[in-house]
Amino acid sequence: MTSRRIVFELAAVCLSSLLVTAVQAKSMPYGGKPVAIPGIIQAENFDLGGDNVGYHTKDNINHFAQYRPDEGVSLEKSTDTGGGYNIGWARAGDWLNYTIKVDKAGTYTIYTRVACVGKGGTFHYKLDFVDATAAQAIPDTGGWQNWVTLSTTIQLPAGRHVLQLHEDTPGADSNGDVGNFNWIKIKKGGSGGGDGREKLLSFLKNTSGVATVVGMHNKYSSTPHSYTDENDAIAGRPSALWGGDFLFGDQVQYRSRMINEAKAQYAKGALVALTYHACSPKRDEYCSWDDIGGSNHAQLSDEEFRQLTTPGTTLYNNWIGRLNTLAGFFQELKDAGVAVVFRPLHEMNQCVFWWACHTGANGSAQLYRITHDYLTNTKGLTNIVWAWNIQDFSSMPNDLSRYDPGSAYYDVLTLDIYESGFRQDYYDTMVNYAKGKPIAVGEVQYMPSADKLRQQPKWTWVMQWSDFIYDNDHMIADLYAAPNVTTLDEMPGW
Repeated sequence: MTSRRIVFELAAVCLSSLLVTAVQAKSMPYGGKPVAIPGIIQAENFDLGGDNVGYHTKDNINHFAQYRPDEGVSLEKSTDTGGGYNIGWARAGDWLNYTIKVDKAGTYTIYTRVACVGKGGTFHYKLDFVDATAAQAIPDTGGWQNWVTLSTTIQLPAGRHVLQLHEDTPGADSNGDVGNFNWIKIKKGGSGGGDGREKLLSFLKNTSGVATVVGMHNKYSSTPHSYTDENDAIAGRPSALWGGDFLFGDQVQYRSRMINEAKAQYAKGALVALTYHACSPKRDEYCSWDDIGGSNHAQLSDEEFRQLTTPGTTLYNNWIGRLNTLAGFFQELKDAGVAVVFRPLHEMNQCVFWWACHTGANGSAQLYRITHDYLTNTKGLTNIVWAWNIQDFSSMPNDLSRYDPGSAYYDVLTLDIYESGFRQDYYDTMVNYAKGKPIAVGEVQYMPSADKLRQQPKWTWVMQWSDFIYDNDHMIADLYAAPNVTTLDEMPGW
């Protein structure tokens, strides 16, 4: 009996191999040539051969009757950037083949453009009919033509291959559809370093106008997830953003603990946002809050600020020394493939801070530029998404131009909201000033309602400040459950 079973199993394996070889032989590239990789695959240009050869769908019907009407894949016109067509009516068990030609073997990042109403299903990729990536979940993007980009890595050997987009599970809230697919972009390189920054930026750009990421700042590096834990217990859902702080005084000794938490949060799929409350460069880093923003806050005169922003002076060298210390932590994150948002010199119009409210050629904006250039250019840290930040004072519209370091120096324009309560005219000012860059709420006392975020949908994230956790406990559960709000379980993963 045992030997007969082995014979049957061997026969089944051989038959399966023959069937795969037959399918691979019949599947021919749309347009006659394989798609060159690195490159972009338009999802509607799946292989020729028909059902069970170039593709498979449950009913073999093009429900939209648009583009390739004789094929059984539902294709519709897309309003995404670039137009064209997209895959719709995708169901669990469907698959699509794409014949590709890979230039060089190696690790690649594969980006997939998706959309869904309600929480979508999952999909993954096969290479030559063997599983090649982990499954990815499609979030609720707020519309069948509201597009976001998901990404993962894949190992590709050189030469001609068949890449298969396999739709695995139905969406929980999407009428059973897995989701819509528009294109697949494959780029050389994995998830570390600059690629991590690019993926983070891509996520922020694509979530703008669709859904807002919410989360909590953690006030102490010694307990770097305590406020997040407390907030999530109230909300009943996990925060999609985790905020950490390099801090000052006795918290400096716990920076490594904070960085380890940043790695752990990034591995979970959270957006990691770091802040730096810096002591005055006239003294060491073991100052108190009173020295930074409290009752006896340190201030620099205009002459001292000129020295601070002039290479070769004692104050300039002191600041570079601080940045050199931070660079070691950012390098540790880069080595781990972790990309983060960094908000240095925050609230540049908040005059209690020593770094703020200095204008002119040697003012606060110049210190921001020095900080950016040292970490990015001198230290080569390509895993930082730069957030420039001011507070929502009545002077905010003018402060944007007064303290602007230049659009080349920041990736995200952020506003701290304490005074204005999410005024619509301030939101409109931020959108207009950003000129297409993402905008976000760097920190806030009172979290916005889901209705307010529907009126102001371009806030890519809102971070609640630790001190005010119980100012929001009455509404946080409803906010975190809203369809236009992204929690950790809805993040695409890095």
